[in-house]
Amino acid sequence: VDTDAVAEAMPEFYKKFKSKLRTTEQGADTICWLAVTDRLKGSDNGSFWRDRKREVKHLLLARTGYSSKEAQELWAWCAELTKYPTGNEDKSIEELVYKDAETKKKLREIILKMQGKDGVEVKTRTSLLKKYPNCFLGTDVTHWLMKELSISNEKAVHKAQELMDCGYFHNAVDPSKPFTDDGSYYEFYPVPTHQEISSMVDDEYVKAELSRLDEMNTSGKWKQEKDSDEYKTYTMDMEKTSLKAFKVETIITATEEDIIDLLHTNMIERHQEWNDTYIGGKIIDKVDDFVNVQYWSYKLTSPASDRDFLVVRRLVVRDDGTVITFDKSIEHGLMPQRSGFIRCHLDFNVRFFKPIESGKYKFLYMNLTDIKGYFPTSLVNAANPSVSKKEMAHIKEILGKPKEYPEDYKE
Repeated sequence: VDTDAVAEAMPEFYKKFKSKLRTTEQGADTICWLAVTDRLKGSDNGSFWRDRKREVKHLLLARTGYSSKEAQELWAWCAELTKYPTGNEDKSIEELVYKDAETKKKLREIILKMQGKDGVEVKTRTSLLKKYPNCFLGTDVTHWLMKELSISNEKAVHKAQELMDCGYFHNAVDPSKPFTDDGSYYEFYPVPTHQEISSMVDDEYVKAELSRLDEMNTSGKWKQEKDSDEYKTYTMDMEKTSLKAFKVETIITATEEDIIDLLHTNMIERHQEWNDTYIGGKIIDKVDDFVNVQYWSYKLTSPASDRDFLVVRRLVVRDDGTVITFDKSIEHGLMPQRSGFIRCHLDFNVRFFKPIESGKYKFLYMNLTDIKGYFPTSLVNAANPSVSKKEMAHIKEILGKPKEYPEDYKE
């Protein structure tokens, strides 16, 4: 576009191509059209447009593609920098994530059938010499939906787009593209089996994390920071990241039953008791009473974007009364990344309660979290232990309170 900025910034380019540059009116035409047209109905976010037509975004073999996850992270980062409202203000978790829960339930049932033995054909496919594993065709989706739901082709295309909007699958070549009823390649977001979920937090994993926790601090890897009388704080340098792991130690008064109730059995319902930024959450998938997949969401102070986590959780209760919870990030197709939230990555999150005398426990908390977005690493390294000590103080207060029973309660 012929502007003063182009002329000043690229004088040689401007001199050579001035006759071919567009006027400012021509340059603004497509942007203004996209802002006011009713033809797209929000299904073309992320597309590249020129002269009111969608263009190819990536040059062949230029390796400029990106995943939908990267696109969502970039959008959330831009929103954070510009203080763009996420629309999450003063909304409950039901409004933010589970709006029209019955519809979402039906969509989940459809996608699980589509992934089953009588679903669409999934196999490795090739396009322009590149292989795309575990893919299926757009035409297979519409044909399957028409047969399964007894609906027309037009309604099947709409239903497929609805499933894509919920994050259940995406275009394997260009994740930003809307659904098309053709030979385009699509792939599901992963829905791990219960066996796969359990294997993520198996006994070997527990052993490794407890070794990292280093209860007695004999490994020499943990560096002790400035302490208070009530809390001891340690940090550890990690490989392949400038983020630091941290560990905090204190003593609490509690019972095994109360620890398990607060931090496992009813954690989703009681989470806000010890973290006031918590908006809400849900158990996405339950393997058994000890292993499940949990979703947590948090409201941050403006202009920071809201955060969420999707984790696999395991509870371990030892014969000596030690209670330990383990959490780590997981990808699960039944809870893909949500609009308006930045999905944090939790490398490990361990809460360790060991009885030391009647009614008292040693409480260790070990964590390594990447909160993503536009936060300096130094700030994250400083804030993580501080925030966690605040949580531990709330947990300590809650567990230390005597139980209150109704007046008519009987043993």
